[in-house]
Amino acid sequence: MILRLLVSRPCAALSLACLLALCAPALAQQKTEPAPEPASESKPAPSGKISFVYGQAAFILGGSGGKGTLTFDKKKHPIKLAGLGIGGLGAARITAEGEIYNLHALEDFEGAYVQGRMGYAFGKGKGSMWLENTHGVVLKLKAKTKGVILSLGGDGLVIEFDKKK
Repeated sequence: MILRLLVSRPCAALSLACLLALCAPALAQQKTEPAPEPASESKPAPSGKISFVYGQAAFILGGSGGKGTLTFDKKKHPIKLAGLGIGGLGAARITAEGEIYNLHALEDFEGAYVQGRMGYAFGKGKGSMWLENTHGVVLKLKAKTKGVILSLGGDGLVIEFDKKK
């Protein structure tokens, strides 16, 4: 539903890009360093796992899209991703996998995940990302990047279940 809105309504997509541009400095400041790992006794168990592949292209405004799998309650659910960002130049393919925290109900997974970003990739690269949605669901991801991209700004990543599969 959100994906269709962004595609069918350019004003909505532009509004999201402007919102990301305004939030990017604060988000980048908060997200540049991963949160410290909690002590092993208090470390929460992951709620599930996620893996996906998506492509990203940017020339000031950027877009991304891809597909993946959510594993929750011992079941696999196909997902699709679409994103919009501001502050980038280049193209890359990102493969990511990781753990999900604070996911108590499947319906809390879908939605917009936001991150601030700053960095570059030339050829192949590795990194980690922490993304959070409005339900408090957190994705802790390890990513591999292939391509050439320079970025400074913010991204909004919308994740939905792929009902076509």
